[in-house]
Amino acid sequence: MAKNIEFSNVTLCSDGSLMIKLDKQITDPDTGEVVYSQPHRTVVDFDGDVDAQIVAVEAHLASLGYSKVPNRVVNLIKKID
Repeated sequence: MAKNIEFSNVTLCSDGSLMIKLDKQITDPDTGEVVYSQPHRTVVDFDGDVDAQIVAVEAHLASLGYSKVPNRVVNLIKKID
């Protein structure tokens, strides 16, 4: 089984922070079918450091055996920030 991270959504909050929802997914490597999915949420403050937050999230996810946050997701968050 493969453990991957997928983007779910990002919400711009009234205080200017970004609430980011990722999906922790376990997929069958033969079929690509998602057999398990659970949300993982994090927040980047209005004047927060996106890179530092992603590093912290990736460290936590790695401890659970998941892949890194895809670059396309990090780039999207940086565009919004």
